[in-house]
Amino acid sequence: MAIYDDLLTAEFVRGEKISWQFRWALYILVFILSTSIWLSLGRVSGFYGMLLSGSAICYNIILTPLIRKGKRYTWIGYISVSIDVIFLTLYNALDTYYNSTLVPVTTAALVLYPVFLFLAALRIDKTLIVYGTVLTVLAMNLLYFLAHPYFDPDVASKLVSADIRGEIYRTSYIILFGALMLMVPGTVKRLLKSQQGVFDESMKHYELARSDKLTGLANKLRIEEFLPIEIARAARNKTKIAIFYLDLNKFKPVNDNYGHEAGDMVLAEVGKRLQTIIREYDLAARVGGDEFVVVIINANTHADRELIRKRISDVFVKPFAINGGTAEIGSCIGLSVYPDDAKEAAALIDFADKDMLRCKVSR
Repeated sequence: MAIYDDLLTAEFVRGEKISWQFRWALYILVFILSTSIWLSLGRVSGFYGMLLSGSAICYNIILTPLIRKGKRYTWIGYISVSIDVIFLTLYNALDTYYNSTLVPVTTAALVLYPVFLFLAALRIDKTLIVYGTVLTVLAMNLLYFLAHPYFDPDVASKLVSADIRGEIYRTSYIILFGALMLMVPGTVKRLLKSQQGVFDESMKHYELARSDKLTGLANKLRIEEFLPIEIARAARNKTKIAIFYLDLNKFKPVNDNYGHEAGDMVLAEVGKRLQTIIREYDLAARVGGDEFVVVIINANTHADRELIRKRISDVFVKPFAINGGTAEIGSCIGLSVYPDDAKEAAALIDFADKDMLRCKVSR
């Protein structure tokens, strides 16, 4: 689930960043409009709108270093939604007090409430969406019921939206929109899980393409990818890598006398035993019919390498079970060391292979 969690966090952070960017555009625009209303028309509501939007801009400035970190901060969403909804409602309240009591049912600012809920949905947090919806409904209705007694009867009677049914309609709209936004996190999570499924399937095929089916060890392709990476790391850290090249002795008689199925059993058992002597960051691979390569990281001293050679030899001390009987299988082991014998992957394996052949000839 690590890839899914990473994708989910990335989407959350992306949603927070989009909300932060939108808030910049919105509050700068509101600040400019409020300033023009205050300076050109002399309306005090413009002055208060300037203060509110300026405060929101300051909040956005405070958020900037946190947004740039690209980390998940759940509290930012709740504070941001609170500021957006409360500041918008306060501005409407000031507009109601200084300009018209009918602002709660006529102002175009009401359309911003759903926008704030949408921004909450981008954070992939259902609890935040519910919180934003409830806060919006409470704020919007509080303003309406505080202003309703002061509506101009002549004007209000001509507005369908001014009576209680209009407020019920607006409230229902906000609730339905919030319910619709609740679908966003689920949809995003389904898409991310689908991506995780594709990733897992790709990794499965990736691993299969780099594994030996019979032994479960790595294959040549995996060795070719693994060694250059480890060589580069060893070059940076000034450490050494040991490559052991193994060829089985007395393996051909097993195939000749017991059949290839028995030979496959021996190879599979060799693979299991080799895996028990290497660490998680080392690598064992089957590179040919009865040939194996073991790569040991941080094999810095001669004593380290000889100890590993003994452990590999000990793998073949115990006889191999074959069709109710046993077979004695040995090995010739060649060795190359990075950077003493070569500095490139192919050259290191070739050196170890030749060292193994010299071992065979000497026997």
